[in-house]
Amino acid sequence: MIESLTNLHTGMQQSTQQTEVSAAVLAKSIETVEQAGENVESMLQAAGTPFTDPMIGQRIDLNA
Repeated sequence: MIESLTNLHTGMQQSTQQTEVSAAVLAKSIETVEQAGENVESMLQAAGTPFTDPMIGQRIDLNA
């Protein structure tokens, strides 16, 4: 019985750690994508190139 409880507790701790790591990885991924988007926006602005949203075919004002 004690061994079962110990195993259950260990499993719960490992699950909590995995969840924390997954959340940290997701947060870093979101941060990386956000930075990449900002870099693309900066390049488009520097080049003076109009940016058109391919989904709606409408020009996007990056200076707004």
